[in-house]
Amino acid sequence: MPLPPLTKDVFLDKLLSDYRGQIIVCNILGGLNGSLYDTNYIKEIFSWWLDLCNYNKITSSHTIIAMLNSLVFENMPRGFRPHIPKPDFKLLCRRKTDLINDSNKLTTVVSTFIFSILISNDDLRRLYSVGVEFPSDYSQPMKDDALKALMDLPEADRVFRLKAGAAIGNKKLVWFSMKDRMENILSSAVNSADAVRDVLGLVHRKPDDVIIALYLSAKVLNHVNCARPTFADASTNTRFKAIADEVLNRKRSSWGLTAHLDYFANKRSSIDGLPERITSPIDQAAMVDAPINRFIPLGKVTTLRGHTVDDDDAEYARRLLSVRNIHQLKVSMLGII
Repeated sequence: MPLPPLTKDVFLDKLLSDYRGQIIVCNILGGLNGSLYDTNYIKEIFSWWLDLCNYNKITSSHTIIAMLNSLVFENMPRGFRPHIPKPDFKLLCRRKTDLINDSNKLTTVVSTFIFSILISNDDLRRLYSVGVEFPSDYSQPMKDDALKALMDLPEADRVFRLKAGAAIGNKKLVWFSMKDRMENILSSAVNSADAVRDVLGLVHRKPDDVIIALYLSAKVLNHVNCARPTFADASTNTRFKAIADEVLNRKRSSWGLTAHLDYFANKRSSIDGLPERITSPIDQAAMVDAPINRFIPLGKVTTLRGHTVDDDDAEYARRLLSVRNIHQLKVSMLGII
């Protein structure tokens, strides 16, 4: 006998039985409290999310959470809500920020493999000629001699153009901070990759990952959609937080704040990292005002985050819950959806 469809009540029970689900719901409520969106938006996204889970006959907490990522970033399966176009749940919080001028630079971080499939063939050949050989897929580590060649590149050679048809962010989003904030971190870092991983909340970066910071002209913002991130943009990112801890940071309402992984692991009262915003994918057309951009090799991540009792998903969920409990989260959500 087939299982009955999930009700709102059961759906929330299953979602909140997983620490990642608790993180998502805490950020939903945080975004509402911060006026990043209204209750109608939450009703709509939950209606689509619940129906998508029922359409796919999903009952496990793990897969319910994965369906949020599918809902936000993927095309819907044929036959699901036919003739009803899916709303674009991304880039909703279009709060303006004064960024677009020559002196401002954006920075985003990518792996060496992603970098290799973004840059022009001329740049690939130029880097290969001096010993920079990139991994052939996500799972391959960068060879030590290739990494040394990358780190030893002269300043003049740390430039790139996008490959025809390529886009930073691919089909999803670009998360960016500001170059000057990043450089402040790098100026005192013992290990650049570990420091940037921590301050940007990149908990998915593991030891032996080699990462690169891209510096882009803020003029690209003339050609892409730009927003403050919400829980939907973050989707299954387990170190997203909707609201800054510090009052001064909360006043900068056009910007989100990353979760600083080192501060979190060491139980600081504030875990605010760097200001962050998001854009739609950045392609050659978006770079028309500044087609040549710089990159900074950050090196190899050497430490692991997110896997101890001090900084795992359970502890992060507890941090966001604060004085609330799971029942209170559920009651709050049922009052909305």
